[in-house]
Amino acid sequence: MDEAVKYFSDHKDDVIKVMNRFLDGAEAVLEIVGETVPICSVAIAVIRFALDNQESSESEYVKNQLQKISDKLNDVSENLTDIRKEIEKLGMDIKFSEVEENIKGQFRKYMEILNEEPEYREKKVKRFKNHFSNTRGDGNLHELYEGVIGEGSIAILKTVLTYWEKNRRVVEDFCAHLKYLFVIGISALMVHTALENGDVSRQEKYWKEKMETVELKMKSAVEDCINNFAAQAKIDTQKFLKYGYSEDLADNLFSFLQKKYDWVYWAVRVYGQSDGWLTNLKLGRKYHSIVGESHFKFDDNCNVVVSYCVNPQPIDVRKIQQTFRESKKNRNMWKLAEHIHSEVPKCVIHAIRQNSKIYEKTNFPDDCYCHEQQKNCYLYVHSA
Repeated sequence: MDEAVKYFSDHKDDVIKVMNRFLDGAEAVLEIVGETVPICSVAIAVIRFALDNQESSESEYVKNQLQKISDKLNDVSENLTDIRKEIEKLGMDIKFSEVEENIKGQFRKYMEILNEEPEYREKKVKRFKNHFSNTRGDGNLHELYEGVIGEGSIAILKTVLTYWEKNRRVVEDFCAHLKYLFVIGISALMVHTALENGDVSRQEKYWKEKMETVELKMKSAVEDCINNFAAQAKIDTQKFLKYGYSEDLADNLFSFLQKKYDWVYWAVRVYGQSDGWLTNLKLGRKYHSIVGESHFKFDDNCNVVVSYCVNPQPIDVRKIQQTFRESKKNRNMWKLAEHIHSEVPKCVIHAIRQNSKIYEKTNFPDDCYCHEQQKNCYLYVHSA
């Protein structure tokens, strides 16, 4: 235990900074890499101070922060409840709820030692040791680890990605939940090892390597959501096509995309098919066209065009307006879109010649988005 005390004494400020980050939300928790086990080891120092009646303001602070991390596990959202049910339904070897409750129970017994009056702490130590052994010891952590990295009969993170259709925020929340669980679980294990005069250094090295693997798996799961959002958004959009050509389709689809992919800027346009055989004859079916990679579209019963950008930049609206005015006689929307794109190549260009209503929704900043109209010719441009 002396090494843990020395580590805490030498790194108080760093320990406190990391523990604060653990409470800053899911994204912040997932950015903490390689520091989980050292923080867990501090739990040993805290109990050493308690048993020696040498509590300090710093050790009291760390104790309170550990309790707050534990409390985070009780802040279970509806999404996490559904995830648990799905994991259990798939008949995994790891019984997630049982493992979680065992880990939380072990940590709770550790906290009872710290919160007890000094003269009764030794009794609490004995109860902690017995409870730890009776609730499968470190077996819970091993099962949790195997489930997260996919060594069990099914991979937890893959299940979450599939069930929640690569919803980044849900995956981040779930990964943070798992990380909180590892923090309190490893903390309880370190304390138990120290109280039994076991090899704390070996445990630290072992779980440091394990947590590096876990953190890489979590990072990979979140990056899967971020890097493949467009393909998933296209799959999601198909579910809204049942609304048909309507304002409801544009409103509901846009609201969904904006909420699920809240780090992306979206533009949704819904409009009818061409105005008839005469329009098709005149325009060669070029009554609409979109140029630029950041988009996808459907054109079964109506046209649904979705375009997007993660990091929009201001666009040259005057140049776009001038080019549009000079090209007003161009009835071929494909040629019009290509021509404007040649003038502003870092943009998505959508040109439509349409007499019926176009339902449009967007959350692009004003200086990154342009909408122009000349009679029944509509132009939409945004940063790519």
